[in-house]
Amino acid sequence: MISFIRLVVLLLLFVYSIISLNCKHGHDDTITSDINNVYCGKHVKFCIIIYGTYSNSKIINRNKYREELYFDCDSEMYCKKNGYLKYKDSLYTANIYCCNKDYCNNERAIEW
Repeated sequence: MISFIRLVVLLLLFVYSIISLNCKHGHDDTITSDINNVYCGKHVKFCIIIYGTYSNSKIINRNKYREELYFDCDSEMYCKKNGYLKYKDSLYTANIYCCNKDYCNNERAIEW
């Protein structure tokens, strides 16, 4: 019975962690994506930048051999990822998530 309660609690925590990621600011579907200085909003201090298509709490890429997850944090309210990102796959998407939590100081903050 105790193990069942633990399982339910862990499941609820997992669902909550997924729901907390629902803070998407925007996305860019172009092959060349300029994602420098994206405004996250008032009191939002941390940015999560995910390259790939985000669906059903997973990163799904058109190219199954390319799966990348990057974090970029800043003490300001802007994502400070400089430059352009170019990909050969025209169906590739760059999604930008801005959250008010610090996911960057924990290597395993997000598990898929």
